Parts: sequence; structure tokens; C-alpha cells
Amino acid sequence: MRVGLVTKRLFQHPRELGQFARLFVSGSAFAAMSVALHGQGALQLTIHWDKTTVVSKSTPTLQVVVNPPLRHGEPLSAASYKAVKELGADYVRFVPWLPYPRLGVAELEPPTSQKTSWDFSLIDPMTKDFLAATEGHTTIMNFSTMPTWLFKTDKPVTYPADPNQPVLNYTQGTELRDPTGKEMGDYYERLTSWYVNGVFECFDGQPDCSREELRRAARTSAALDTFVARHKLDMLAYYHMGSGNAANEDTMSSIILGSSLLTARHIPVAGEYEVKNALAVKIMDALGTGGSFTEYYAIDFNDDLVLMGHDGPGHIAICGGKTKVRPLKVYHGKVGRGLSVEMSVKHGPATLLSMVEDAEFRFKLVVAEGECVAGEILEIGNTNSRYCFPIGARGFVNAWNHQGPAHHCAIGVGHVAATLKKTAELMGIGFHQVC
Repeated sequence: MRVGLVTKRLFQHPRELGQFARLFVSGSAFAAMSVALHGQGALQLTIHWDKTTVVSKSTPTLQVVVNPPLRHGEPLSAASYKAVKELGADYVRFVPWLPYPRLGVAELEPPTSQKTSWDFSLIDPMTKDFLAATEGHTTIMNFSTMPTWLFKTDKPVTYPADPNQPVLNYTQGTELRDPTGKEMGDYYERLTSWYVNGVFECFDGQPDCSREELRRAARTSAALDTFVARHKLDMLAYYHMGSGNAANEDTMSSIILGSSLLTARHIPVAGEYEVKNALAVKIMDALGTGGSFTEYYAIDFNDDLVLMGHDGPGHIAICGGKTKVRPLKVYHGKVGRGLSVEMSVKHGPATLLSMVEDAEFRFKLVVAEGECVAGEILEIGNTNSRYCFPIGARGFVNAWNHQGPAHHCAIGVGHVAATLKKTAELMGIGFHQVC
């Protein structure tokens, strides 16, 4: 069975869809008439060579079939995709296929209630190269090889550990183990949504993320999008209170992926109902520095560093690499469990911003410039990074807290204290730079 996904609308206008429908109905009627007339003797056919009834149109195209030489970084890969780009064809088919299961099947092992084997790490680099080479043109994603565990077989089908080693007997079985086809539909639903929704550009889902939790996070994300659109929100803050309310627990323990996607779309989200922090993140995002919800939670006195991070939404745009999605068996400090994001801010210059209540100006911006540096961080499904400041870790903590901020702040990439000072002046509020 081959399943194809057209990544650009075939029918750009309702009129085109109507024309297709009429052609389809006419073709069906002609086929029915042909069956009815079959066996009634020879038919008379008159051809008017001097009259044009319809002009047949064809589109020259090609098919890109996944093979090891096309993997990202291979010498032939760059040259091949350069040729595809220069050709500029429409309806180019991208086909990860059966001889290389690791390069074409995103879930090689059957899922259980506790674990799945989803892994796009070998597939995505080639897919991105293909999409870059065909940008601006209609493409067809044809993941034609289905996981063999979808079918009834005498024994589990094995595949090489080496993704470059071909195997010609991977596709086995002719009868689905789930005769309803739902299991097969679930596989292609997630495979399709990974690319259609752009998730593969944002998140690196870890293998232990269960299908149930991903669906729960997706449902909450869709609800958040609707909520934001309905109320025309520019930012929001949420609070999760472990009240024993099952519906509240279900929503709030699955909110992190959706709130991270909103933050990446310039609708920042802050946890713990920190409205002032949502404002700080919004300001940083408006300046193009990202802005991510964070707090300092530890000090490394040996290296003179401050460790900062937080569970909850992270700003994908300032992530150093790809944001990982990890399941939490126990939701941090609260009732429930769910998926969380794990990321580290890009290494280099960084700016902290806090919106602080102030007796003189009512509000003021408190700012610190430092640097996000490399080093070990906690891999616990949070945003975590290490920061050094020109006044040292002790000097920063003392000077920062002297200004009376809440324990949350917004972190952005680059040094933008001078711009924030002008922003405060334009807003008519106070400003203080710690370092």
C-alpha cells in the first residue's frame, strides 16, 4: 500500500475543485456506460480531426527515492539536491522506501501503553534537504513503506542496525493485525502531523513519549490556539493548582508543548500566573531577542556561575539546538504527569529582564547582561542553562534581589540593555541595570 501526502493544495480555487468533480462524475458515468454496452456488438466511432475538444496537459517531474548517498552530509547529496533545485519541477515525489527501514519508517517497533519507538532523527535531515531543494514548488511526500508490525507475520521482522545496509525482505505480511485499519491510520496520522504541523522543525520527541501523552498535549495545544484566537490575546499566564479537579489536572499537565508553540509564535506564556513576567517576555520577544520564562535555582560557587531554568514554556527560537520533549512521570511539584520541554539557551551574550513593581514609578525594568556558557545541566525536562556575569555570581544575586523582583524573569539572547533603557523611557517607567 502506498500513502502519499500532497504538501501544497492541488485545487487553488473552488472552481478547480468543481471542474475535477465534473470530470470525475463524467468519467464514472462513461465507465458505467461502457460496462452496460459491453457485449452488444461493435460501436460506431466518429472522429472529428478538425475540432479540438480538450487540450491534454502534462507536467514533467521526477521522483527522489531515499538512498544512503542522499543522506545529509554525503558528497553526492549536495550535488543531487542542487540539481533538483535547478530543475524547478512541480509534483516531485519524495519516497523513503523499503530497502532502508531506518531511513523510511518512523516507528520501527510496535507501541505499548508505556513506550513508543518514534524516531525521526535519521529521516528529518533528508526530508529538510528535499524540502529546501523544492521550496516554492508542489511536492508529494510518499512514505510508502509501512511498519511490518502492522501486519500479521509468523515472527517479528528484523532489520539491520546499520541504516545504510539494504534489506529486501522488510515488507512482509498481507493481513493487518488490526482489521479495522485504525492502527495503520494512527501511524500515518502522527507521521503526517509531524510534517504538516511543522512539529519536526520545533521539537525532538524522545522515544519514551507515549502516543497517549502526545495526543493529550496536541489536544490541549489546539484548545490553547482557539482560546487565544477567540479572546485576541497577545500574551497569557497560567497557574496550576493541584486541587484534585481531574479536568483541570488533565489540561494543566499537558499545557507545556502548546504554550511553548504559542511563545514561539510571539504570544508569550508564563507559568505560576506571573503576569509581570509575561509582560517581560513579550518585551524581549518584541525586540527580537526571544524571551523565555525562567528563574535562578542554584549557584555554582566553584565556577562562579548561576544556574537558571524552569519547567513550563520555553522559547524555541533561542534554543541551542532542538528542543527535546520528555515525559514526566511526576509533574514538577504538582499533581499529575505529562510531557515537558527540555532545552538550553544558545551559548553567548544574554540579557535578563524583570518587570518590577516600584514605589516611585509604579513599575520599572530591571536588567542584567551576562553570558550563557557551556557546561553540564540537569536533563530533567526543563529549560536549563548556565550563566556568568561580570560582577560574579554572588554580586549578581545580591544586586538583582536588591531591586525587589519576583523570582521569575525573562531571558533573551544578545545584549539589549541600552534598548531596554530607551523602552522604559518611552513607556514612562523606571529602569535599573544591575550589570
